[in-house]
Amino acid sequence: MTRQQKEKRKDRIYTLSILIVGFALITVILLANTTNTASAETNTSIKPSAIAVEPSKTVETPCIPVVSDVTTSASPSPESIETPAPRYGFTEDDIYLLSQLLCGSKDISGDGEYDIDGAININYYETSKVLSVVMNRVRSGVFPDTVYDVVMQTNPRQFAVMPANSMKIPSEIALQVVRDWCEAYDSFDPGVQVCPEDHLYFSGNGRINITR
Repeated sequence: MTRQQKEKRKDRIYTLSILIVGFALITVILLANTTNTASAETNTSIKPSAIAVEPSKTVETPCIPVVSDVTTSASPSPESIETPAPRYGFTEDDIYLLSQLLCGSKDISGDGEYDIDGAININYYETSKVLSVVMNRVRSGVFPDTVYDVVMQTNPRQFAVMPANSMKIPSEIALQVVRDWCEAYDSFDPGVQVCPEDHLYFSGNGRINITR
């Protein structure tokens, strides 16, 4: 082999060596980049899992009232509220008869169980005594159970002015006094019962009465 050939061969070997080294460097660089990319992808894929395992903060859910879709019943109207039955249930005839019982004049003493037509100032306490005794008898179970039968009873007789006073026409004031008392009695007003319920008799002079 000539000197010139040896020089050319040496140059080729040198060139080849440079290429091999360059290729090796490029391969190393590529592998490094691939590794970094893979590592970044791995970190990215792991991160959500890492977050997922972190203890979550407890968030208090506000209590939301449940609104029922069932329509609630409306409050009862005053017309639908049942009123209690009256204690007795006085009729206009009862009121008229009781007014006759109380209806006396200032000229004749004792012609009424309370001389309401002759009174300048009506004593409602005294009129209530008479009416209370009437109703005590109605409710007693011993005497008749109606106002008419109690007032008109003759045996035994309690109301001396009856039946004579059944012919009288009571005054408007007598009717109003009796009507007010009867309405209060039917409404269970305790103020109208001015004597004990077991008092079934009374005596008086048309002004003052004593019950027993």
